Amino acid sequence: MRVLAAASPVRDCLFVAFSGHETGFIGIDAYLASRPDLMRRAHAWIQLGANFGAPWQPNELHTQDDALEAWAVASLAKEGIPVHHKASRDSLPRAEAATLHRGGARYVALLCGSDVFHSAADRWPDAIDVAMLARYARAFAVGAVELRATGLIEPNWVVACVGPWPKCPLADTASAVEGRTDNASSSLDRSS
Repeated sequence: MRVLAAASPVRDCLFVAFSGHETGFIGIDAYLASRPDLMRRAHAWIQLGANFGAPWQPNELHTQDDALEAWAVASLAKEGIPVHHKASRDSLPRAEAATLHRGGARYVALLCGSDVFHSAADRWPDAIDVAMLARYARAFAVGAVELRATGLIEPNWVVACVGPWPKCPLADTASAVEGRTDNASSSLDRSS
């Protein structure tokens, strides 16, 4: 978020973390219900799915078009991260990215597996490779600045969503935290 706020490019960027992942993705559903035009009007959604940064795990990239795929592959390559698998355009991604896919959003979703997902071993420090996570974060932060800078397509939103939001105190309810960067201000909006 800081990288994008400091860049002051032409597009606004919304950062969203969703709760309700384990209860049918109700967090993203509630968020989008209160913003009915956002899914289709956003220039791009960047969905960082569960387990990106898990050690020794291949990644999978889901996109809706060739331009976003090329952008994502190039952004990751700048950090030395290969794309291990590119999903076919008609395949349904997992989790919150499936909502974006079904709704016709223009999106990039990065998903990774985990040998310990939803088990007692799924915790710090063994379940995350911090250096790899930082590389993914840099790749998409710098890449999002490039997306924001283009200004070729209106309206002006690039949405980065990180889901699920694992430490949410309302984990079984529909809620979201949104951070916003734009040329005029930064704000934090909690909605449910």
